[in-house]
Amino acid sequence: MIIGQLFRLKSPRDPANIREVRKHLLPVRLVCRRWNSIATEYLYQTLELAHAGAVNSDESGLEGWNKTLDIKAARNAAERVIIQSCSKKSRQFGDWENWKNGEYDAFTSAIKRIKQLPNIRVIELHFSEKCKDRWSNLHRPWNDVEPSETRLDTLKAVFEAIRERAVQPNTEVSTIRSLTVRNLQNMPHQEFVNSSLFKDVAKDIDHLHLVTTEEYNEHGPDRDLFMEERLEFESHLQQQFLPHFAANLTALTLNFHECWGTMPGYFDGAGLEFPRLKTLNLGNFVISNNRHFDWVLLQKSLETLRLDSCHIVSLIQVDTEETKEWDLHKEDWQRLPKGSYGILCDDGELYRFDGTWESTFDKIRNNLPHLKDFRFDGLSYGLHFLHPSRIGTVLHPSGYINFDAGICPSPWLTSDSETGEMYFGDDECSMNRSEETKEGDSRAFRDLLSACNERHEECEVQVTTGRHPYRAEI
Repeated sequence: MIIGQLFRLKSPRDPANIREVRKHLLPVRLVCRRWNSIATEYLYQTLELAHAGAVNSDESGLEGWNKTLDIKAARNAAERVIIQSCSKKSRQFGDWENWKNGEYDAFTSAIKRIKQLPNIRVIELHFSEKCKDRWSNLHRPWNDVEPSETRLDTLKAVFEAIRERAVQPNTEVSTIRSLTVRNLQNMPHQEFVNSSLFKDVAKDIDHLHLVTTEEYNEHGPDRDLFMEERLEFESHLQQQFLPHFAANLTALTLNFHECWGTMPGYFDGAGLEFPRLKTLNLGNFVISNNRHFDWVLLQKSLETLRLDSCHIVSLIQVDTEETKEWDLHKEDWQRLPKGSYGILCDDGELYRFDGTWESTFDKIRNNLPHLKDFRFDGLSYGLHFLHPSRIGTVLHPSGYINFDAGICPSPWLTSDSETGEMYFGDDECSMNRSEETKEGDSRAFRDLLSACNERHEECEVQVTTGRHPYRAEI
């Protein structure tokens, strides 16, 4: 009971909190053999492969990991591994040239040691948030940003270790079922994704959690929107990456640091089928046409759906010439005349989309018959990625958003989180889409929550009466 109090964490999946618990558990092991046994099990349940210091090619920065894996009790107790692609110091001041050229054998050797952990089922790979695009790689190298080449090599090393662990002869090991990638760069790697290595690992994963980071050009943030990766990645995710996992997934998280799904890249989930999916978490997804959310509605097995900082776009301004390569789905957009909202740009195109959360909530209620847990919250700034169960149930005023390709550093104009007021075009022009749709949105929101509660209660009754087992994954 006393030891158990050490695990009442604000965020049990956060590496910083795990390290804090370990600091308290180490002296507990000295009390007696029984406490030592219990504490050891908890102490090594999650192991973290993290660098100490800056980027280097020797083993000194990985000493903590290697010493821990030399302990048999630690190897047997481990159920989850967190791999940090670089140290905090390297994320700010790292010299990545040696790593970029593949000279980091000590790190890849450390990754391979997960083969020695017979009971792990969960792998988390955490990259740094900053990354650069192909153009910057060639023309403006920054030594303080984790290169795309290094990121890919690290990802390959983790996949290779997972596959090698699974096929070890004369060794009984658990199957790794859960994969989390934090700050996956939005750069398509088609050759790797279509490789046998990728497919061999993907087929066993039933929990996949991704948060994607975008290239940031601090020398010219007004051009970030037009980087080719932002145009390419979402279709790659939909058509090539996710299909390799689709058959077995029971839980999926898709989150981006920037608003996604609408433009410049487009994601509508067409062709994606997740026959076993029970839990779906979406973060920063933007709905922009009447069929945009249909891919979610087709996942009939869903029992839990969480929408974190998701929006419906209302007003759009794009530049005719600069956005001509974008796959814009305008079929449900109304073209606005020049001068609307005080915008007089000759090359600008103005549109309005009249989609509402009322319609979306009603579709969710009517098309997902097994849904028992629905969450809807806003302005989490990605904080819910590691613990999505903390997403609230709030019909927040920031559910609508505007887009202006001429605004930087972000073209996405969020509405006020308290009032719902939105700005677009001339500074004197404002609107409040959430207020306009408040009555219908509120009614549909209540109806959806009521339907979920009824299904949840019915399921509990079935468990109590023993009609059939409760299988909801919440």
